[in-house]
Amino acid sequence: MKRVSHFSGIIAVTVAACIVAGYPSALLRAAEQGSDTAVPAEAAEDPGDLDTSADAADEAASDNVDAVREFVERLYGYCLSRSSDEEGLEYWSNALIDDEIGGYETSLGFFNSDEFTSRDISTEEFVTICYNTFLDRAPDETGLAYWVDAIDSGELTRNQTISSFCSSEEFTELCQNIGIRSRFPQIRNVYPEACAVLDSVGWDLRAAYDWCVHNISYVRDQSMNDTNYTSHQLARIGFTTHGGNCYVYAACFYELAMCLGYDAHQISGMVPSRRGGNTIHSWVEIDMDQSMYVFDPEFEYVDPVNRDGWQFHYGRPGTWVYVSHYRMN
Repeated sequence: MKRVSHFSGIIAVTVAACIVAGYPSALLRAAEQGSDTAVPAEAAEDPGDLDTSADAADEAASDNVDAVREFVERLYGYCLSRSSDEEGLEYWSNALIDDEIGGYETSLGFFNSDEFTSRDISTEEFVTICYNTFLDRAPDETGLAYWVDAIDSGELTRNQTISSFCSSEEFTELCQNIGIRSRFPQIRNVYPEACAVLDSVGWDLRAAYDWCVHNISYVRDQSMNDTNYTSHQLARIGFTTHGGNCYVYAACFYELAMCLGYDAHQISGMVPSRRGGNTIHSWVEIDMDQSMYVFDPEFEYVDPVNRDGWQFHYGRPGTWVYVSHYRMN
């Protein structure tokens, strides 16, 4: 997993992105009370129950460099089934030591990497990896059976299982002992609906874009624009009603990209109208890799077979002629 591959989905946790927004902190599942599975029994039910404040990480991780590196090495070993490469080990370790990301975000980077997702592993193997990486121990028989059944029955997705493990007191204590944050709480409080979508589809930019294309139905209503609504209000319409115009599509993708740590901006502008002249339109720009890319989910929704609104530069053949546009945020 070379450094360039770190910038995909939740792995796009750069210093700048972490300053712009924190990362998710809410338990997706309050598991069985009284179970001896450690994670379900001890999982916190409210983000406020988790000690993710700066005070919790005051014991500087720089004093625990070896422990931090061991944590990262464990992710390489169990998730990717290989030793770390020097660049990757330094990248993740330094990000944790410098308090730029938490244990949860780092773990998602590995679990959502192409290297891990391309492995054909069973549910039992997946749960065993969760125990070894998050709790630094093998699973107990009851706990293993509990999580395997929850995943195989469709009660939990694998990403929701990861979040539950990372919300446990056992994982939080492990991170405190290492001297790192367990996770960053702010972003889930700011964009709860967007985080819920990402929990469902995976913390990945392409998955977020595809969700917008396939889960929002177009509603012709030109009053839904930046004159009457903020991006957040438009996004809430899309997340709650699954309907809206181009401004709603763009607002939803904008918030999803922000949750993933991207430098995203919702755009308001004009595109050619089939009736002649121009009409208002909205899309998203993302600044990344020293370039600026356009994402237009509503453009693709209209004709997903012949239109591609995913990550392009202005002027690409087969896309709109975008004019008179400006950033809404």
